[in-house]
Amino acid sequence: MKLLHAFVLVGVALALVACSMGDLSAQLKSKLSLRGRLLVWHTWEEPDSLVLESFFDSFMEVHPGVRIVSEYVPADQLRERFNDRISAGLGPDLLIGPELGFVRELVDQDALIDLSELELETQFLLPRAVDALRMDDGLYGLPLAARTNVLYYNKNMVETPVTTLDELILAARDGQVIAIPVDFHEIYWGVRAFGDELMDEGGQINVSEGFTDWATWLLKAQEEPTIILSRDKKDLYELFSSGRAAYFIGDSTLAPELRVELGDESLGVALIPRNAENKDEETVDPTMGGQPPVSDGGFLEIEAIVLNTLSTEQWLNAQLAEFLVNPVHQRQLTTGDLGQIPVSSRVRFDPRISEAETMMIRQSSNTAMTPLPYIRLEEGLTEIGNDIYTQLLEGVLTPEEAAEQMASKGWQLLYGEDSAQ
Repeated sequence: MKLLHAFVLVGVALALVACSMGDLSAQLKSKLSLRGRLLVWHTWEEPDSLVLESFFDSFMEVHPGVRIVSEYVPADQLRERFNDRISAGLGPDLLIGPELGFVRELVDQDALIDLSELELETQFLLPRAVDALRMDDGLYGLPLAARTNVLYYNKNMVETPVTTLDELILAARDGQVIAIPVDFHEIYWGVRAFGDELMDEGGQINVSEGFTDWATWLLKAQEEPTIILSRDKKDLYELFSSGRAAYFIGDSTLAPELRVELGDESLGVALIPRNAENKDEETVDPTMGGQPPVSDGGFLEIEAIVLNTLSTEQWLNAQLAEFLVNPVHQRQLTTGDLGQIPVSSRVRFDPRISEAETMMIRQSSNTAMTPLPYIRLEEGLTEIGNDIYTQLLEGVLTPEEAAEQMASKGWQLLYGEDSAQ
């Protein structure tokens, strides 16, 4: 009887193990045997879109039962087209590349899937990049990549790029043409260079002496005839891409176009010029060959993946989103010379990453980021700031008056017309 009892126990144990293995095998088979058809809209132009398409091809190779149809939609048409489609109960399953202001709009419309309960693997992604897509207790997208402003220079005109704002002035006095956009969003790096953050982590307006000092520097720069300050980014781009300017501050994703225009050997990428007075030379990173410390950059813009609540393939959507942001594809984005900055903590500097991409990654490490809850405040500050910069450079406002208006109008934006700082 004892022997029989032992055999029964062993049989039960083996049966439980078999069931457990069967369940595990079924789960694995389910994940590897995904089936369905997905429509993906994206705002990525070539050559970026070719890399994106290769990711889709890889997903379909792993999951032969899945069919992905992708469509490029220009960024300036995305909002209108998407809203038209979802109002008819349609639209793409996934959307790649919407601006955060549009993401916030879709969250408010309950048009996006909350990913917080799906237990997706995001632990290797930069926390601040993931947190930028959180609203209340929900997660309404995954970061695929990022971009930020960097300093481009023409190697045919510049032997060693400037590293400070003072050096930038001296370069202009030597006759080098420097193209700088003065759109509030594009030029936020200058505010940070002088130690100011116009909006703190709690969404409060905080204009200090740094803004006044930056406004003063802009007026000083405007006195140099070869420093071109303009809101027209297209004209500034053409000035640099045609070889008429030595320096240009612009978006990292412009790198592929500029390589074509200037030639790969002529295009240089460097860190945004820093304010030397605010930097301690002892902070030089010894692992980067004695290069200067990372300067204060502008905004870090997220290339987000969001999922349409109207999709009938929500689980499949989530699996594709998780696949797109995994470390393998993050590295491929980095080594693809696209100007897209990885948002993975596992991407490190190594010889396979070009000098330009290395600089982009370094610059992105010291940037500002506006999360979804405060994106409308940032949009309001951009409108206010553009008006203030125009008045400053036209001589209507002094730097002190510009700072005072920035503070008062920012507080009005937050608390209404009757508020006071």
